[in-house]
Amino acid sequence: MKNTFKLIQILQNLNHLKRAGGTLFMGLPSELNMSIAEHSYFVTYLAMLFADSLPKTKKEKINQSKLLKYCLVHDWSESIIGDLPSGSPSWQTFWNIEIRKEIKQANQNAHQAMLDLIKEEIDVSDYREINLNNLEKQIYSAANISAMLISMLEWKYAGFKHDGWEMVWFNTLDRLKKIDLPFIPALTKEIGRACKKNSKPYNIFLAQPQKQTNPQHKV
Repeated sequence: MKNTFKLIQILQNLNHLKRAGGTLFMGLPSELNMSIAEHSYFVTYLAMLFADSLPKTKKEKINQSKLLKYCLVHDWSESIIGDLPSGSPSWQTFWNIEIRKEIKQANQNAHQAMLDLIKEEIDVSDYREINLNNLEKQIYSAANISAMLISMLEWKYAGFKHDGWEMVWFNTLDRLKKIDLPFIPALTKEIGRACKKNSKPYNIFLAQPQKQTNPQHKV
């Protein structure tokens, strides 16, 4: 377990490495940024819930173990490369090379180096290139985009204001709406409702009316 433990300590750095897009684009304060580890966990449980919400006929086409493993290991390489907003067309214009292609390759190289480190101790065959089918890719995309939108709601509820917030919000929401999955219309409707509110709702499990002396929560 010597090398495996080395990798475990490297991956633990993902708890401290922050997502960079919000800060670079809108000057998001660091305390409002999710760590890469938090984002990965967020995407993983969203993918699990989304997959389980599908009709049985579609659900049977999903290898959930493979899907969730993909969600968990997808960002491992960022413990070496860091979080770079290579998906942003504007960010890409400042490079004289195909930076998105190069960063994708760098991430693949980093991921492979990690697997090479532990391959004598762990069967890494399922950690290499994880090929998702089209349905699994759609679920991952829905989870990844939803995680971004829900994070942006947290920024809004915390009082963060920026002229570019709505542009990013609606562009991201449009990307979610284009995903062809049965639950997307209902999901985007709930996200829209949440956006109209000025604060996050209370935790219904910790504010049960029958347990309150003031069940209407009125001042």
